[in-house]
Amino acid sequence: MIPLKLTLEGVYSYRTRQIIDFQTLSEAGLFGVFGSVGSGKSAILESMTYALYGQIERLNEKEQRGYNIMNLQSSSLYIDFEFNHNNEVYRFTVTAKRHKKDFNKVQSPERSGYIKKDSQWVPLPDEGIRGGISAEAVMGLSYEHFRKTVIIPQGKFQEFIMLPPSGRTGMIETLFGLERFNLSSKTSVLLARCREECSFLEGKLDDLQGLSPENLETMDQELDLLNEVIIQKTSDRKKQADQLKELEEILSLKQELSEIEKDLLEMESRRDEIRRKEEELVQFRRLDRLFSQDLTRQKELTRQNQEILQKKEDLTSEISSAEQSLKKQEAYWQRLLKDQEQYGDLIKTRDSLESAVKYKEMQELKERSVLVLKELEQSMKGLESEHNEMILHLENLDQEIVSIEEKVETGEQIKPLQDWYSRSSFLKERLLNQNENIKETQEQKRSSLSRLKELIPDVRIQPEDTASILKEKLMEVLQKEADELEKKRNSLEERKGRQYHLKLLAEMAESLQEGKPCPLCGATHHPEVISTAQEASIDEAEEVLRVSQNEVQTKKEGILEVLNRLEHLESEEEKQQALLKNMKAEKMTLNNEFIWKDYDRDNKDQLLQLEKDLAASKNRLKDLRKKRRALEQKTRESGSKLHNRENEKTKIHAELKSITLQMRTLESKIIPEHRQELPSGQLEDLNTRLEDLNRDYQSLKSSRRAKEEELQILRNEKYSLEISLQNNRKEKSLLEQSIAEKMQSEESPSLERIEKILSQPPDDEKERKIIETYYNAVQLLGEKKKKITVALQGKNEIQADPLELKNSLNELEFSILQDQRRVGALKTQREDLKIKLDQKRTLALSLEKQKIRLDNLKEMASLFKGRKFVEFIAAVYLNELCQLANIRFSSMSNRSLELVFQDNQILVRDFLNEGRLRHIKTLSGGQTFQAALCLALALAEQTGRGKGSFFFLDEGFGSLDSASLETVMASLRQLSREGRIIGLISHVEDLQQDLDVWLRVSRDDELGSRIQSSWKRKEEA
Repeated sequence: MIPLKLTLEGVYSYRTRQIIDFQTLSEAGLFGVFGSVGSGKSAILESMTYALYGQIERLNEKEQRGYNIMNLQSSSLYIDFEFNHNNEVYRFTVTAKRHKKDFNKVQSPERSGYIKKDSQWVPLPDEGIRGGISAEAVMGLSYEHFRKTVIIPQGKFQEFIMLPPSGRTGMIETLFGLERFNLSSKTSVLLARCREECSFLEGKLDDLQGLSPENLETMDQELDLLNEVIIQKTSDRKKQADQLKELEEILSLKQELSEIEKDLLEMESRRDEIRRKEEELVQFRRLDRLFSQDLTRQKELTRQNQEILQKKEDLTSEISSAEQSLKKQEAYWQRLLKDQEQYGDLIKTRDSLESAVKYKEMQELKERSVLVLKELEQSMKGLESEHNEMILHLENLDQEIVSIEEKVETGEQIKPLQDWYSRSSFLKERLLNQNENIKETQEQKRSSLSRLKELIPDVRIQPEDTASILKEKLMEVLQKEADELEKKRNSLEERKGRQYHLKLLAEMAESLQEGKPCPLCGATHHPEVISTAQEASIDEAEEVLRVSQNEVQTKKEGILEVLNRLEHLESEEEKQQALLKNMKAEKMTLNNEFIWKDYDRDNKDQLLQLEKDLAASKNRLKDLRKKRRALEQKTRESGSKLHNRENEKTKIHAELKSITLQMRTLESKIIPEHRQELPSGQLEDLNTRLEDLNRDYQSLKSSRRAKEEELQILRNEKYSLEISLQNNRKEKSLLEQSIAEKMQSEESPSLERIEKILSQPPDDEKERKIIETYYNAVQLLGEKKKKITVALQGKNEIQADPLELKNSLNELEFSILQDQRRVGALKTQREDLKIKLDQKRTLALSLEKQKIRLDNLKEMASLFKGRKFVEFIAAVYLNELCQLANIRFSSMSNRSLELVFQDNQILVRDFLNEGRLRHIKTLSGGQTFQAALCLALALAEQTGRGKGSFFFLDEGFGSLDSASLETVMASLRQLSREGRIIGLISHVEDLQQDLDVWLRVSRDDELGSRIQSSWKRKEEA
């Protein structure tokens, strides 16, 4: 993952929007993020993790994360993080808003993810994760994994080096998630499941115990016998069915022949009716062919002539009406034509009057504009004076601000002293807490000793006794108790043996009868028969012994638990005392670092007074800046007003010039008689007269043209009707002559009879079908009768009762069906038996495999018992981690040192002293830092983040001297040359001088945290 850009707004101390260009930082290979404590450096990393995973280190979901992460002076939060992963560009955003009415309520943040495709941001699929999408699916890293490989917790590795073996093993298990190798519980679960599976398979096999292959052979024999019987019965059924079918065919043919003869008689009775229909259809077709078309056309011509005569009469009336209307308008039309000749002179007079009116309006507008211009010039003089005074006041404020800023900058030089007092206070608090921890551990030890006294009150326990001494004493007492119980158990076993023999004799005694011989001694008299009354007393003794053994075992477990706890507390106290000693030494070193002669190391009042004066100067500076911003705003507003007035003045001058030009144009259009005085109302009267004249002329002209055109159309239409009427009369006369000639030549009936016949046309298609159907049916019936007669002649006469044949056939079919059902049932039983036999074989094989697996799981359970396997894996990881770290650590130490993991400890091999091993705590501060750094980088490589990777070192470098710091920086530069991109986060100023590319985070009381880059500062310079 390579970051490209990060945008912050409203996050922690970042009030205004800040943008970080990681591309420039990454190109440098090694860069830094610097700033004072609390400036907002770590907020950059937490913003990245919050955008990617919705989680941050300092706050969880229950701690009102949305409210606490948002800047208290902001109403919204915005994070936009772009990065490159596997040659793909991704973008993750977070947005949130504060409730408008409730300040303490922040809406749930909305988190989104995108991937860049063809220069477009395409949303990533939401995986249903609470709080929005997560980058885990993109990068293959969980939040915890990301915190270990991208943001490397160096301080945690220095703590890791100093931990005892047990603590180091636990820490490596946490870092690498080695708990997954704790297979004890998983093996136990698998073992229990395997046992259940074996029991289940054995139960299944018990259910199938009575089944064998011989049962299958018996069923096969029975099936063969039944199949032979069914074949014989099926053959008999076929013979009877064929005989019944032939008899039914003969009876059916005779029945069909009888029905055909009946239908033929019915058809013969309809023959005269069919012939009459044929004659009527022939006559209608002949008359229709000769007269139908002529008679239809004759009727159509008669109807058309009547319509033409009616239309002609209507047109004559309309023509007369139109001619009368035109005569009425003629006089008014002539008068309008005469008035139209004077229209041009009237237009010229109206234009002159209109120009004179506009000229007078322009003259009044010019006078008003001149007055406004004079007032505007007067107000501008006052605004200029006020604006100049504001500029002078602004310059005075700037001088005062510069003076106070110099005082504040001088006061900032006490920062190292503040840091010393802060470290001293922090160390003092740690000493108090460490003393409290030691007291608490000692109290827990006393409580554990009291618990031991309760468990074994007979043993005398001294306060100075250690856990190992107490273990020897208590184990000796417990062993004695266990030996006593073992003796009792052996005694009880002897009693149980004797009781067993007596029980056998008692069973024989129960069969003894007076007068009959004993099977052992042969006596016939039995005065005292053995009884089993002692058996109950032995069972009670066994129960008492079992309870005693359980009590001893419980007591032993409780004592061992307390002893283990005591051992842990002693080890913890030893570490706490060592840590306390280190803290006291650190306190002494810190006191020696106090170099300020003008201040008392134990008296902080002088510093507090300086801080108070510095705070007052900052507040004064803040007020002056606020006052300056307000005055600057007023100055800008005053300048804006002055500029607006100047624009307005220029606009008025332009308007006066335009008015003057318009007045000259209008003056040229006015006639002499209108220059001195305008006649009142003449312009309105003239406009009214012109409008009326023009409207009447155009209206009447259009109306006359429309009526003349309409009159011509009516005349043309009347002429066309007269022509059509003449043509129709000629055609009708010719038709009447043609009809008369056809009637004479064809010897047809009268015209009235012809019209009557043609007026009632038969349904030709229907009648034709009736006739065709009749003749077809007669023909078909004759053919069927002939065919059936031939078929009956070829049949042999069968002397049998059809009903008896059917009953016999049904009985035979029922018998076959019963046999088939029996065969089906036997087949089903056979298949079930075959399946169960297969199941039996499969279950037997599965049981054998499960028993083998059970033996293997028992072996695995014994191997994985406890945490030894996890500890072994942790040791392998630690060994590989040291070997990988030595690749760099050996180079950093000039081949003089290397890390060695041996006997569950991290040691150092010193090649300057014959390669002997010594404890890692003997390294100097700079060497310890180098070792921790190499271990951290080895961790990054173990998780697949090598060359070309990017990671932050969020580490305090303040504990290193200048030489160690230079060594560490040389190591980091070497890593950068190897292709790794490294970001440092620190408040150590000297580091900034060693880097070409860096970010500087500063915090302003009003604007919040601000980010400044080295390259932009160079550009400004």
